[in-house]
Amino acid sequence: MNETQNVEDLIAANETALLTVKLNEMIKSSFGAENTKLIFTSRANDLYNLAVITSVELYKLTGEHAYYDVSFRLSEQSKGAVLLSSIRELEAIEIGNIPEEIRNEENALKSALSSYKKLILDEIQKEAPDSSKLVIWKNAVFAKSLKYDSLVKSIEENFPDYFNLKYSNETVEINQVQDRLAKKDLLIEYKIADSNLIIFCLSKDSAYLIRTKLNDNFTEKVEDYVSFINKFPLVSNISAVFNDFASTSHELYNILIGPIDNINQYSKLIIVPDDILGYMTFEALVQKEFEGEKANYHGLDYLIRDFTVSYSNSATILLHKISNGKKPGNLLAMAPNYNFKNTDTINTSINLRDLSRYLNPLEYTLDEVKNISSVFDGQLLIEGDATERNFKNEASKYGILHFAMHTIINDEDPLTSKLVFSLNNDTLEDGFLNTYEIYNLNLNAELAVLSACKTGFGKLSKGEGIMSLARGFLYAGVPGIVMTLWEVEDISSSIIMTDFYKLLKEGYHKDEALREAKLLYLESANQLNSHPYFWAAYVQIGDDSPVGQSSKMFYLILGIAAILLIGVGFYIFRRRKKI
Repeated sequence: MNETQNVEDLIAANETALLTVKLNEMIKSSFGAENTKLIFTSRANDLYNLAVITSVELYKLTGEHAYYDVSFRLSEQSKGAVLLSSIRELEAIEIGNIPEEIRNEENALKSALSSYKKLILDEIQKEAPDSSKLVIWKNAVFAKSLKYDSLVKSIEENFPDYFNLKYSNETVEINQVQDRLAKKDLLIEYKIADSNLIIFCLSKDSAYLIRTKLNDNFTEKVEDYVSFINKFPLVSNISAVFNDFASTSHELYNILIGPIDNINQYSKLIIVPDDILGYMTFEALVQKEFEGEKANYHGLDYLIRDFTVSYSNSATILLHKISNGKKPGNLLAMAPNYNFKNTDTINTSINLRDLSRYLNPLEYTLDEVKNISSVFDGQLLIEGDATERNFKNEASKYGILHFAMHTIINDEDPLTSKLVFSLNNDTLEDGFLNTYEIYNLNLNAELAVLSACKTGFGKLSKGEGIMSLARGFLYAGVPGIVMTLWEVEDISSSIIMTDFYKLLKEGYHKDEALREAKLLYLESANQLNSHPYFWAAYVQIGDDSPVGQSSKMFYLILGIAAILLIGVGFYIFRRRKKI
C-alpha cells in the first residue's frame, strides 16, 4: 500500500474504502452457505485492511476521535463476521416471533441436511465408495436445500424481527465495550494490516491505539514461538533451545504487550487476536529477559504470573447477549476408550490401522473426569458408554460439557474435524462428531471444556480467524469455551483440569480459575515440566463469568426475600402481642 501524509488524499481514500466496505457487507449478507461467505471474506480482507489503515492515519494526523471509532468498527467487522452472522441467524430463529410449527420444520430440514452430508462424507472416505448411494444422497441434499431456502425466504418475508436480526451487521460501540469492562480489565484488540500492527486498547476509562511497523521476520518469529511451545521439550541441546525460546518470547512481548501504557495497572487482559496471532497463547510470553546461566523454564517471568488472560474472536461476539435458557451448574463429562480388539463391532469408514495409530489409549482421562465429577454434580459417560448417540441424547440437559477424548483435525476441510467418541456398531452414529454436526446441536450449556488435543487449532481463514472445533460450540450457543491449541500432555492435563473445576466450584471466573490452576501446576513443577508445552495449551475464550451465576443470583435473591419475610412476620407478631 502506498502511504501519504496528505489529509485530503487520505480522506478521499478512506471514504472510497468505506463505501466499498458497505457494498461488500451487502453482497456478503446475500450468501447463504458458510463456505461461500468465508471465501468472500478472505478475498475482501485487504479491503478492510486499507480502510483501517486510512482511518488510523487520519486519527493520528487530525486527532479526531471519530476516526478512532471508525477504525475500531472496521477492525471488528473484519473479525469473526461469518461466525457472528451464523450466531445471529440461529438466535433470530429462536426469538424472531416465529411460530413453533415453522421453527420445528426449519430444525428438521437442517438436521436432515446434516445427516445426508455426513452420509456422503463417510461414503467418499471409503476405499470403494458406492456411487449409487452417493447419487441418491446428493439428490436428497439438493431437494432439501431447495426446500430449506424456500422456507427461509418465506420466514424473512413474513417475520421482520427475524430478518432484521439475521442481517444485522452492527458491531459493538467503544462505549458499550467500556461499560462492560471492570476497573482492572483491559481489552487488547490486534489488527495486522499489510506491514502495520495496530493495537486497540480499551479500558473502563480510556481508549487509544498504538501503531507500529512490523519487521519482515515478524511472521517467522510468531511461527518459531508457536513451534517452541507446542512440542514436547527435548533434553538434548537444552540450553540452546531454552535461550532461543526465552529470547523469541521476550521479543514478541516487546512487540505485542510492551508498548501498552501503564499495563501494570490492570489485572485482566482480554485478547482479540488477528491473523497468525490466533495461534498464540499469550500467557507464555516472557516479560523480562532471563539473566541466569542455566536453562530454567520455571524461572522465566511469564505473562501469566501477573495477568489473567482470556480471548475472544471479536469484541462484538464477546459482548453479544446470547439467548436465555442456559442450564447452570450440572456437568456432563465424557471419556471414551479406544479398544480395537473387536474390530468387527466398529462401524467406521476410516481405516482401522490409521485409527489404532492415531487413537492410542488415553491413560489419565478416566481419572480426569472422575476427579471433576467429584467436584460438580452431573453424569459421567465413560468408556463404552461415551458414545456419540448418548452424548447427543443427553447434552441439552447440562450446563457444563467436558470432553476428555481424541480429536481428528482436518486442516483442508475444518468443518469435518471431529471429536472421537467410543466406537461401536451403531448404524446411525459412527462415533465421530464433526464440527458441522456441532453447529446443529441444541445445546444449553454455559461452558464447554474441550480437554482434547488441538480443539482450538485449525486452518486460518483470512478475515475470519482460526477454523477450529471450538468454533462449532460458539455457533451452537455455548458462550464460554476452554480449548487447547496443541496436543495436550495427559498427566499435566489431568492435574490442571482437576484444579480448574475446584476453583470454578469456589466461584472463580472461568479465566481466573484456569489461570490459578496453571499457576498451581507451575508451583509444583520441576524445571523441565515448567516448559509451556505442559501447561499453556489450555486457553479460555468468550464469556468468563462464574458458572451457575444465574442460579446463584436466584438463590441469593430468594434467600434475601425469605429473610425479609421472616423479619416482617416477626415484626407483625410483636406488634400484635403488644396490642
